[in-house]
Amino acid sequence: MDSEALSLTRKETGILEYLMLNQGRPVSQEELIEHVWDSTVNSFSNATRVHISSLRKKSRSALGYDPIRNRIGEGYVMEDGE
Repeated sequence: MDSEALSLTRKETGILEYLMLNQGRPVSQEELIEHVWDSTVNSFSNATRVHISSLRKKSRSALGYDPIRNRIGEGYVMEDGE
C-alpha cells in the first residue's frame, strides 16, 4: 500500500500530535486550546472546530477513514484503527 504524505498546517500538526499522545482518551476543546494555541486565542472561537474539520478531511483522504471521533460532552478521541 502506498502511503500518502499529509500536508498539515502548524495547528493541525499540533492537534494531531496532542491527540496521538492522548490516544483513546477524550480531549476537550479547552484542553486543545491550552496545549496547541497560545494564550491569546478566544476559547469561544470556532478555531478548534475548523482545524479539526480540516484535519479529519485530510486524514480521511490519506487513510481511507477518520481516526478522530467526537464524543459529545467529552471531546475528541484519536482511535488506534478503523
